[in-house]
Amino acid sequence: MTAGRLLRCLLWAAACSWFGLCSAQPVPDGMPRSVLRICVWPDYFGSTYRDPVTGKLSGLDIDMAHELAASLKLPVAFIDTTPNTVAIDLASRRCDVSMSAWAVSAERKRRMHMATPHLRSDVYAVVNRGSPVVQRWEDIDRPGVVIGVVASSYFDTNISAHFRVARVVALPFSTVQQDLQAGRVDVFLTNFSVSEMMARTTSWARSIAPPTPVEMTQYAYATALDRPAWSDTVDRFVAAVREDGRLHQAAWKQGMEVMVIR
Repeated sequence: MTAGRLLRCLLWAAACSWFGLCSAQPVPDGMPRSVLRICVWPDYFGSTYRDPVTGKLSGLDIDMAHELAASLKLPVAFIDTTPNTVAIDLASRRCDVSMSAWAVSAERKRRMHMATPHLRSDVYAVVNRGSPVVQRWEDIDRPGVVIGVVASSYFDTNISAHFRVARVVALPFSTVQQDLQAGRVDVFLTNFSVSEMMARTTSWARSIAPPTPVEMTQYAYATALDRPAWSDTVDRFVAAVREDGRLHQAAWKQGMEVMVIR
């Protein structure tokens, strides 16, 4: 190195030190780098459900999570979240994406980027087969009937607009089945996947479909609002799995193919 070039390097180094000219530039928060951190709500039948005995996660969106990780060539780490905390978990970078199928609402879109929806469902009812109160859909919105919904869920904030006579109570998901069996609630309102899973996995529960549409809701993954490049990647992934059949195949395994948006 010539003396002149050495002097210029020394002067530039001094300027960096004295005036902060060489301070590190922020790295765009785009693609996950070493591990794909996926937030899931582990009480979500059909989507991201953790078996209480084995501790294993399963469901349509667990399968899709592994597909996303494989497409990025990254290992996956599942992190528990809840409807109350998912937006905070994404904004704080606790996870890169939440792949439980969240009902899309204006409130959620204000707090998170909702990906292109991949599922949709109307409102379904779950009742005890031996219930003397509710045997058909028309029995639900009547005086004295108690409707259970999962606390902090989409149904908790929206269902009262459709059922104005019956009383709506919010329950933790962990007690829904006990409350329904014990008669503390007469009916549980949820989406197709949860209603079907409860009917298939118990001997006492029965799913009732509405005779006419109540409120068709779309479901989607979520990312932080301030990660547009990464959000675009997730959107492209959803488009790809819808197009190539992977989404429909995963939904078929769970008996949820009727929910898939074509």
